[in-house]
Amino acid sequence: MLLLAAGLASLRAVGVPRHHVRASSVTASVRRAAALPDALGEDGAARGAQRAAVGAADVGALARLPEVLFEDDDALVVAKAAGRSFHASAGDPGVLGDLRRMQADGALAYRGELLSVHRLDSVTSGVLILAKSPASQAAICREFEERRVDKFYVGLSGRSPTKREGKVVGDMDKARRGCYKLLRTTANPAITHFATRGLPCATRRGIRVLLMKPETGKTHQLRVAMKSLGAPLLGDARYSRASDAAREDRCYLHAAAIRLHLPGRAAPIRAVRAPVEGAAWAMDSEFGQLWRALFPPELELAAAPCRAGARGAGAQGVAGDGADGAGAADDAWAWSAARRRMRGTASLFESVSAGRGMAVALASADSPAPRGAAVDAEPRAPTMASRA
Repeated sequence: MLLLAAGLASLRAVGVPRHHVRASSVTASVRRAAALPDALGEDGAARGAQRAAVGAADVGALARLPEVLFEDDDALVVAKAAGRSFHASAGDPGVLGDLRRMQADGALAYRGELLSVHRLDSVTSGVLILAKSPASQAAICREFEERRVDKFYVGLSGRSPTKREGKVVGDMDKARRGCYKLLRTTANPAITHFATRGLPCATRRGIRVLLMKPETGKTHQLRVAMKSLGAPLLGDARYSRASDAAREDRCYLHAAAIRLHLPGRAAPIRAVRAPVEGAAWAMDSEFGQLWRALFPPELELAAAPCRAGARGAGAQGVAGDGADGAGAADDAWAWSAARRRMRGTASLFESVSAGRGMAVALASADSPAPRGAAVDAEPRAPTMASRA
């Protein structure tokens, strides 16, 4: 009963209305957490120590419902919790199952179809788009396939990558035990732009923030890219040492922002969401300062670039945007602009670092790129990203 009460309190703490918290569902979550090795993610027994550290008090993370970030006639954008699969899996109804249950319970006003257009790894939290009709699904999938979707991810690593910023390019292939590997060939390559910044944290040294913008959307693409640079994500039981991953409360990868523009629409589909799960990136810490610099409010207000066939003379998504405004808004989401924001964060921590006697790690290593990774030290202008 104490465990059940803790689960109920945890669900209410994350904003689930009291009348949606059912004792039966919490009991099932408690049983899954206690009995099933895959309840918190995709990595099986290797995450056992992480589950023990999370414990019963974090039942809310298992049962937390998706949060609606954006909705219009074509799409629903939600925030997915870490450790949740998209489709139903052992002991987990999945994000899609949660949304359908929310529709049935009246927690989600929209009662129609919800169709997948992309997915996130179960360990990844953050923004996820669903289409509301087959026509919208086809249009959104076309934007992903033609690499006209802007996506940003953030992550944390306990190691310094071989380059401070650049682009990882290479084909991917299956490896052992459900992992993937990066190849030297580029027949159908995964492409990931990245930039990193040392985080001067009072309680934990050696943490680096990773900002990533993928052009493509291969399985485990970002996790493999960071592994290839010698900086696996914190808590990633597949691509870092099991003993290191076991010390973390989650895999630190978060889908931070997404924007796309459908032909025939005046306004873009867009959402920006800060991570809320994981002690290492608390918003009241140094990471919170960096987040606000990387994802300023104007990013959410930026209109998508004009597209042929858009409704209206200007077809900008925000009142007051003209032709010049559309170009400026497009720059806010471009990788070149994001890289400049990352470089500009150095001034945030100069006084902090001086006061603590800590040097922010800015220098790029001169060592060659790791096997299987082609890295441009100065990235070329990217094509708008991708499928994911």
